[in-house]
Amino acid sequence: MNASLSVARVRAVLDGWCQRNVVQIVVELGDDFPDYFDPQVDAWARNGGWTEGFWPGILWQLYAHSKDHQLLTWARHYTRLLTERKSRFTDHDLGFLYDHSAVLEHALTGDNELLPEALAAAGRLADRFNPAGRFIRAHGALDDPERAGYAIIDTAMNLHLLFWAHALTSEERFYRVARETASTIAREYVRTDGSTYQVVWFNPATGAVEQKGTLQGYGPESCWSRGQAWAIYGFAQVHRATGEAAYRDLAYAVARYFLDHVPEDGVVPYDFLDPAVPAVPKDTSAQAIAAAGLLALADLSTGQERHSLHAAAEGLLAPLCDGYLAPPHPVPGRSRGLLRGGCYFLAQGRGVDSELVFGDYYLVEALMRYLAFQMWA
Repeated sequence: MNASLSVARVRAVLDGWCQRNVVQIVVELGDDFPDYFDPQVDAWARNGGWTEGFWPGILWQLYAHSKDHQLLTWARHYTRLLTERKSRFTDHDLGFLYDHSAVLEHALTGDNELLPEALAAAGRLADRFNPAGRFIRAHGALDDPERAGYAIIDTAMNLHLLFWAHALTSEERFYRVARETASTIAREYVRTDGSTYQVVWFNPATGAVEQKGTLQGYGPESCWSRGQAWAIYGFAQVHRATGEAAYRDLAYAVARYFLDHVPEDGVVPYDFLDPAVPAVPKDTSAQAIAAAGLLALADLSTGQERHSLHAAAEGLLAPLCDGYLAPPHPVPGRSRGLLRGGCYFLAQGRGVDSELVFGDYYLVEALMRYLAFQMWA
């Protein structure tokens, strides 16, 4: 499928459609955080735990684009709600929560008010590091043996919070934990063909790998498209933080697999290897994440590689903008998300063909990155 974007089209999406939908979400949800909108039940799932940082992230990105004071007010409000509610949250997704809220606020405004909260979150994330296996435990209290050896590909994205904390404080622990975890992800999660596992179970005492699999995809040896997208963007971030070419090469390898498996209609399935493809749900959130990751990788590249990555990202974004922007809710006072056709967790029947707040966030971020490239390429 051949499709292309234009600066005018992207500006129209960001300036008009995105901002109108965001206003409607604020009015309907108040101090709740959108998780996903399910058209099957015509309702929002709210306050999704690990997903809550993406909502202030959307507001901060749109503020960075428009400099609209109302967006700034809302972004600051939800960022403070989040840091209050998550002050004791312990999970590997602390990066998703704080990178797109307190860290992004500091980057865009220079405001230092929430830096202590963001650094405390980085400390809680580093505390989840298992030195025997050199991995970050995904879920569960540290004194709870359940899931003590459970680690997932999404962690590749959460390492950014640790690299950021190291850059700010020079505290060596942050860099060491992030770098060693990245090395484990590179070694244990990426297959020889560039596809990825979602989950690796380690023996928490010895660090030995006990099992590998894919829970949100079709099966243990399949390739869950959102996990593949996390790997593209995650390895690009590790390359940026460390300067190590091996992570750039890994980002290219997993990106090639992703791009080689985009179907003719231009939008990826929830799992590339489900034998029922193409008669399976799409996951537009995976496509938006991959597009943002490709553009992040383009920023770290030069020459023809830079332009090829940009073109590949454009090829992922164009069909989303052409056919998957969510329609407005027909009932006054009601809202929907931004990007329809996401697949949160098919096996659980959760958020299938839905608007997912993380898909919405990465669509906005990718469109912002597209504009930046067009202005400075």
